[in-house]
Amino acid sequence: MKFKLIYLFLFVSVFLEGTTLKELYDTASPNGIYDKELILNTGQIYTGSLLIGGTYNHIPGTFTDTLGANVNIVGNGAVLDLQGGFITIQYTDKRLDITDCVIINGGVKFRGSTAGTNLIPQGSVSYVTFYQAEDYAVRINSAGQGITITNNIFLDTYTTGDDFVNYTSETLEWLPTGHNLVSTIFIETYGPPLVSDNWSFFSDWRLNQDELRHYGLF
Repeated sequence: MKFKLIYLFLFVSVFLEGTTLKELYDTASPNGIYDKELILNTGQIYTGSLLIGGTYNHIPGTFTDTLGANVNIVGNGAVLDLQGGFITIQYTDKRLDITDCVIINGGVKFRGSTAGTNLIPQGSVSYVTFYQAEDYAVRINSAGQGITITNNIFLDTYTTGDDFVNYTSETLEWLPTGHNLVSTIFIETYGPPLVSDNWSFFSDWRLNQDELRHYGLF
């Protein structure tokens, strides 16, 4: 009987953790305005990071794969273990909407550019609980207008050092990590995101007293 219970536990664990976000993304179908709609299962664990949109090659100074996709992630109470990575939409004019899930060990990034063309994403993050995000829970870089961050819970984001400059592998002291929500300082260029009704907390009372740890502009 003991061995049967062990086998059952292993089977359930594999079933719950057997799907990556990338696998789900690759097989997702369109729905309405979305090119891909990911419908997650309640209580299931999905692993790994996800990149939507283009990349930048700093040697020739060009963007690649900038078409991107309009993506909707309907969480239904699922757990997303990003394993130190991010759900990132970047260098595209598409949108990413995420709702109703728990994200651990990672965060969400909106990253844009006006270099040569407007590759600025939009989207929303709502009713998401972030626990122990690495670097940032939500990072908005060279974007802002058309992004909504509402009704989320941010808990204990932790630092890994200084962040990287957009387009390069250089790190700078004025780009610290370990903040729950960070938006671009260039509000006049990219417009402000709509940020409301979120709850942010750090277990370390010293960090919890630092307002920039909750919401900063870098």
